[in-house]
Formats: sequence, C-alpha cells, structure tokens
Amino acid sequence: MGRITQVKILQDFHTYDGSLARDLGPMFALDHAQGLVGYTIPALPAGTMLDFNAPIVVIVGKNGSGKSTLVSKLYATAGYLPVMRGMENLPHFMEVAYEGDRPPSLRSFFPGTKPSGALTLYGDGDSDSDRSSRELAKMSSGQYQWQQLQRFFKSLGANEGVVAFDQPEHDLDITAKPAMVGMICRYAQESGNQVIVATHEERFLRVHETHGIDALVISLLDTPARSYRMADFKLENYV
Repeated sequence: MGRITQVKILQDFHTYDGSLARDLGPMFALDHAQGLVGYTIPALPAGTMLDFNAPIVVIVGKNGSGKSTLVSKLYATAGYLPVMRGMENLPHFMEVAYEGDRPPSLRSFFPGTKPSGALTLYGDGDSDSDRSSRELAKMSSGQYQWQQLQRFFKSLGANEGVVAFDQPEHDLDITAKPAMVGMICRYAQESGNQVIVATHEERFLRVHETHGIDALVISLLDTPARSYRMADFKLENYV
C-alpha cells in the first residue's frame, strides 16, 4: 500500500513555464489553492524538506500560509501527474519519496460549494439530478460539508494508499467537528491508509493522545516550514 515519506519543495512550486503547465494549473488547484503562477509562499521556499513518514500528517498554518496549495500540488504531483508522464512541459512542484517499490495512489477531499439557493425558487426540472440539486441547495453550508464528507468516505476503498483532506472542518458545527475528527482517525486506523489533513481544527493536534495514533505536524507557522512529531509540537509557542 505504501505511504508518502518525504517531500522536497522545488523551484517550480512557485513559478513554472510552459503553456501546458499554465493551462493545467487551475485544475491542479481545484480553485481552492493559491500559488498557481508566481505566488511566493514564504514558508515553502525551494529546497524545503518535509518529513511525511507517519500514518497521519497534520498541516497547520495561518490563513494564506500555503496549506491548501501544499495539498493541491501534492495531489497534482503524486495523484495526477503520474498518469500523464511522457507529455512535455509538465510542472515539477516537488519531489515526493514513497515507502515501498511503487508510489501509492492518492485521493483528495476539498471543501465544495453547495448549489445555489436560487434552485429552491426557480429549479423546476424533474430529473433525479435536478431534484438532488434542489435538496442540496436547501442545506446550510455546514450540512452540505458534512454530507459531502459522508459521500467521500463511502467512495473510499480499502487500498487507497494516501487520502488527503483540505479543511474538512469547514463550516461544521460544534458537535460535528469532533465527530469528523473521530471519523477520519478511525478510517486511518482501520484502513491502514495514510491520511494527510490541512486544517485549522485544534483537535487534530491531539490525535496522538486521543486516538493513540503516530502522527506528524507540518507547521507553516515556521519559516521555512518544519515537520514535528506531534508530541513535540507546541501550538502555544505561536499564539
């Protein structure tokens, strides 16, 4: 199954040339990340080495520090670009080292945008898709996020290799957040797949205690970014 063990940030993480790279940039980022072309992220200069060798890796940092960009470009490098090898002008965002003889697959979850509330007023289609969209439009943002998380988990198989989440706590309420953390931790323990989480949810910084999971923290609060064993990471040093 394998896992990601180490990531090295390359110069093309910030700037890259070639029309294909520019055209595919937004696809890599899925509209959730900055740093597409020429956007410098101070915490992630070229040459930065990050340890990822743990069952759960938690990425933390301030808004705009590069968490979503790191997850998106990790997905591009490890999950998307490998199927396009042989094409010219592919960007090289980072070097990714793996455990085992072949790279693991990588699945990613990014916060979605629920259908417009206008559908509840003007949507009159009778197809299953139209009816489903109207039901989703009635939900609050938090309800929609929770439903999308549930769907994502149902789609996961036993041998995913690596599963990455970008801000899975987005818009969730005070009861759903601990349930979400528990769901992700149980999945990591039961499936054996590596889990990477970019988050603002502090509960993820205690999973080594609350769930007995070997975990790393990648801190974009540091410049350059650093990897810590979770037990050694002290959030109070930054706030």
